[in-house]
Amino acid sequence: MKTIKELADEIGVSKVAIQKKIEKLNLKNSLVLNGNKMLIPEEVENIIRMAYGKRATNQEDNIRKDTEDIRQEKDNVTQTMLSIIQKELEEKNKQIEKLQTIINQEQQLRNQEQQLRMITEQKLLALEQKYESQENKRGFWSRLFGTKPKENDTPDKDTEQEPNEEDITHEDDTNME
Repeated sequence: MKTIKELADEIGVSKVAIQKKIEKLNLKNSLVLNGNKMLIPEEVENIIRMAYGKRATNQEDNIRKDTEDIRQEKDNVTQTMLSIIQKELEEKNKQIEKLQTIINQEQQLRNQEQQLRMITEQKLLALEQKYESQENKRGFWSRLFGTKPKENDTPDKDTEQEPNEEDITHEDDTNME
């Protein structure tokens, strides 16, 4: 035999709820009075447990439904997050592709620049060699005394030409005045 409080604690309801259930099921006459405490015999205890058993089953069903709803909500949130992450990943991949294209273009430009520089250097080298070969074609005395280059040679801008006699006399006339 248990007290109303002990049974209420075991079932998980209040003491008042047990008292109301006893009145509703007309089991008040089945209780045993022991001093100032009411004791519930085992037969009555089983009847009360059965009455609350349906409610407990309903509670369990509600808990299962709530748990399922929570799981479903978690799945929805997970799916939403996955789709957002996937979209961001696709966008990042597009950005990477654009950057790779830019890098490739820059490398092509550098290669073209290097080729142009090499071509320019080759042309300069060819011109220098041509000039040197023309210089070597002039005779010893013409190189020594700096006479005019041959007809097919071009005069060098850096070398100074000796003034003619006409230029010298013309300068002297202007200085005397």
